[in-house]
Amino acid sequence: MVPLETGEIGIDTPDLLPERTAVHDAVIEIHAPVGLATSVWSHPILGAPTTQVEGNQTVTRWTLRDHLARRVEDGTPKMDRSVGVSLGTSTWKDVARGLRETVAALDDHDPAVGEWARGVVASAKAEADRAKVDAVVIAAGVAVKEGSTGELSDILFGHATGPQSNDARAVLNDHEGTRTWLIVRALRELGVPAEVVVAESEPFSASPNFPPHFGRFVHPLAIAHPTGADAVWIDADVPGPPLPAGHISPELRGRLALHEDGGVSPLPAVSGDDGRDEVDERLVVDGQGDAHGTFTIMLRGRDAQDIAEALQRVVGDERQRALRGVVLSWVPFANVDSIDLSSSEGSWQVALRAAVTIPGYAQPEGGGSSPDGGTWTLPGVEPVHEVYPRGSSSTLSAVYATEGKRESALAVSRAVQYHVHRRVELPAGAQVVRTPGPFEVKSRELDASRRLAVSAGPPAAVEDDLTLEVPTGTVPASGYQKFVADAHHADDAFLASTRVRMHAGK
Repeated sequence: MVPLETGEIGIDTPDLLPERTAVHDAVIEIHAPVGLATSVWSHPILGAPTTQVEGNQTVTRWTLRDHLARRVEDGTPKMDRSVGVSLGTSTWKDVARGLRETVAALDDHDPAVGEWARGVVASAKAEADRAKVDAVVIAAGVAVKEGSTGELSDILFGHATGPQSNDARAVLNDHEGTRTWLIVRALRELGVPAEVVVAESEPFSASPNFPPHFGRFVHPLAIAHPTGADAVWIDADVPGPPLPAGHISPELRGRLALHEDGGVSPLPAVSGDDGRDEVDERLVVDGQGDAHGTFTIMLRGRDAQDIAEALQRVVGDERQRALRGVVLSWVPFANVDSIDLSSSEGSWQVALRAAVTIPGYAQPEGGGSSPDGGTWTLPGVEPVHEVYPRGSSSTLSAVYATEGKRESALAVSRAVQYHVHRRVELPAGAQVVRTPGPFEVKSRELDASRRLAVSAGPPAAVEDDLTLEVPTGTVPASGYQKFVADAHHADDAFLASTRVRMHAGK
């Protein structure tokens, strides 16, 4: 092994048990100088190692014999997928030193950046530090249409990057690069202290003691410290426009972040409920069970970022198809009669409003040809919705609980956070005879609830209120069974139908 420019060594041994492979006899040995400080992680299948001193070397040995092919499980955290050993001589302070050196390599005091920053706050008439932060973040999204995370990823921290080439002025001139660094440099020019932190973009390992490892912290963020206000987190290097100052992508909440001083801490949940998607569905059912009405949605998070980025280059029929896909992911059997983008171009939130018609929305119970004079059912809601690039819906069980039992932790890499309000007006003479009962489950891995209310009218209506939150993170193998049970219960509750009696002749 050849050390990095910082003098550190990192080793990841090959996977001993890739798919459909069994092992008759295998040994992993690591020889290191006596007294060398290292951090070591090994896959649980390897068991505990033996250690002995041979001369001036410490020999650590893992032995695996007569092991059948293992079950390769979907959704395993990135570094836990290989049956191997990870060893490193780095500490998080060493990695943070690489972050500081990267920042120093990007640093400059180019007059053009200061002039741009002062022009931004002058145009926005921003006098207080907090207002300056807001103005600079918005302007960075205009100047750089697509943010890049590469320059501030820890993958580069341990390597020499050569002469300065991607400073803030280059980002402004080329209209590409890291928005985070442009914002930090601009704020410093304006006298507002700001720093760079780098966060995980996906669950890295279920082990809290996994060795410091390059490639873990790859998503840059900025923290501004305006005078007279709390620290402001900035998440700018995302698809589409940057998030407003003070917001963090839902996918990053709870993730760990590396600070310039070497500290590693979870990111704060700074957005509260305004980070979740909001859906409002208002339908009117006629005597034949067909429905028509409106569907509105306010998308936030990664879906909104991906769609906002696509809308900058997608036009015509392809644009309409992408917008209809959002509606159809929530109302799969609807005819989308019209659809409009109600949010402004370049907004970090994507708002849609559509007029929909749903043939056969209410279904006769028992398979009759018409609900008139009988009992008919109003459908529930599938819990999981993929709105881009192609609209689809599914259940929690199908997405997260595909295995009845797990040997490894489950990594949840994409957050699901929404609130739905659905109002269904019934035809004259209809009477609700049965509704699903209230439901709520609340845990660290899954938070879901459903509440229904019936309004006597006229017209009679069913008001449905649903919330779901599946945060990103890892579900430990020991807690997987409970998570699966909660997911099944949530699926049953969300999909449960409402039964309505339609009086004959009405």
